[in-house]
Amino acid sequence: MSEALADIAKVTHLNSHLAQFFQLCWKATPEPIIKVTVGKGTPFTGKKWSDVNFMADYGVDTIAIYRAKHWIFDDDTSIQEADQLIVTGELPALTTFKQVCNSEEPISFDLERKQSHDLFKQDDPKVMECVDRLKGLYIRITDLSETMVNLAFASLFFGNIEIAEDVIDLERVVDSLLVDLERNILEFAGLIPVPQNLLGLMRIVYSCELISDAASNVSEHIVKGFEPHEVIVEAFNEAWDIAVREKVARNSFFNNKTVAEVHSPKHAKGFHILAIKRDGDWIYDIKLDCRLQVDDIIIGIGPKEMINAWRKQVNPDAEIEEE
Repeated sequence: MSEALADIAKVTHLNSHLAQFFQLCWKATPEPIIKVTVGKGTPFTGKKWSDVNFMADYGVDTIAIYRAKHWIFDDDTSIQEADQLIVTGELPALTTFKQVCNSEEPISFDLERKQSHDLFKQDDPKVMECVDRLKGLYIRITDLSETMVNLAFASLFFGNIEIAEDVIDLERVVDSLLVDLERNILEFAGLIPVPQNLLGLMRIVYSCELISDAASNVSEHIVKGFEPHEVIVEAFNEAWDIAVREKVARNSFFNNKTVAEVHSPKHAKGFHILAIKRDGDWIYDIKLDCRLQVDDIIIGIGPKEMINAWRKQVNPDAEIEEE
């Protein structure tokens, strides 16, 4: 899994022409990762990273600080003006957070401006139709791969066989999407000047398959009765977010509500819904107007400290699992 992630990073770094495609993806990503520059007058300037509750106060998670071309991951670090915070969250929260930081630059993850050549012409309707299909498939696959990893480690941490079985089930969904994505990449290759430039995207697709396979392998061990070592449990305790599975009860607030309604700050508790299992089928391309039903199985991801509160909203009678 680590090799696949490193390969994605390497491909992204070496294939700058793919930046045009990735930049089009961020608006459709459920929780994009962006950089936000700490401007003058930002309220938490001078405070330690660990002393600022970014999720509770602003609805975003801070992953790292980029300062003077150096990465900082130590949360004992004091935040300074001109720091670039690498944050993730839903778009409305990110937009508000940028205003809090007095950051006026466009939403982006570019840490430094680099010269790159366009991969395709955005004024060609046929090309953009294919790009839209690629974008949708790419986002689904990367989001589901991340979901599978989170769920696999959640099943490992809790020893939950049901979650592990969901991961194994999701692998089949990802495999089907990957075939569809590869087919669309081949079609796209015939519409652009330099088809070889798509090699990097193909490598990312292959890496996503390795990640989903690895998550499935972890889950298969749980189904077979594997118990995690205490070192793994301790490492999992350090994670910021956790994936959780819960069934919508008849007396749930979520029952008959839209995804937009349950994603409101009051009810989301920092969680967002990644997938829904309904009547044995997975719904992974979730629209905001999708209405939840009794017995829907929801896969959500959010801060560990809010697990109990979120699960109780989905199912007031849920038995809370102790860590």
